[in-house]
Amino acid sequence: MSERFTEGARAVSVHAKDEAHRLAHDHIGTEHLLLGLLRQSTGTAARVLTSFGLTAERCARHAVAVVGRGRGAGGGHLPFTPRAKKSLELAVRQALEFGHDHVATEHLLLGLLGLTDGGALDVLARCGVRGEDVRERVLAVLAGFVVPQPRPAVRVFLRYRHEDRHLAGRIGDALDRHLGGAVVEDVRESDVQLLVVSPEGAPPAETSATTIPVLVDGAPPPVGPPHDNRVELRHETFLRDVTRLADLLRHAQPAVG
Repeated sequence: MSERFTEGARAVSVHAKDEAHRLAHDHIGTEHLLLGLLRQSTGTAARVLTSFGLTAERCARHAVAVVGRGRGAGGGHLPFTPRAKKSLELAVRQALEFGHDHVATEHLLLGLLGLTDGGALDVLARCGVRGEDVRERVLAVLAGFVVPQPRPAVRVFLRYRHEDRHLAGRIGDALDRHLGGAVVEDVRESDVQLLVVSPEGAPPAETSATTIPVLVDGAPPPVGPPHDNRVELRHETFLRDVTRLADLLRHAQPAVG
């Protein structure tokens, strides 16, 4: 079966093994194959994945969050997990269905997306990327459409009172899952400032056009100029409200999408 694989597709396995060693894992799973596809930057799969704002570094952080870090694998042979093997079989099947006599990186990506679960799909989900959207874009490329250029993700700075640090942490974690590494620790690096306003009050802050007040559980808006883009967030509807906030942030600047 391996003779069907292009040079780029075979390189993905090498990159995946390197990623597994880097994470101290004793196997090659679907999450490592996803990282390998991103490392093979000249491949069609990498161009598709990066068009969603994904990078190997971001996905590696989420892979650690999903499967953890190992305990120091050796430098020898690493076996493929059953899911990883299944994804390779699906990749060959995809190539045959398209009438292709080779298996390239785009087929490997389709193979991963053909699984119902696994580390790769979990990493995509934590990055806020839907597998079906990636699949549609791969199919569009195979039909002759051009991969859109990746656009930078919005960088968000959370401003909050010290007493609300746990609340702000929950909001930041949820936004990172939707937007993938959106929250930064230095306001000077941010594109948007979120002003977390709890019922007890707002933190001191210099507001600007890129400031979005997040009003928690009916908190009143901060004193100052009105903000048309303020967001209300309640504990009982937290997931829905954070999703709406993430959608707002995606369009908070022209370069974000």
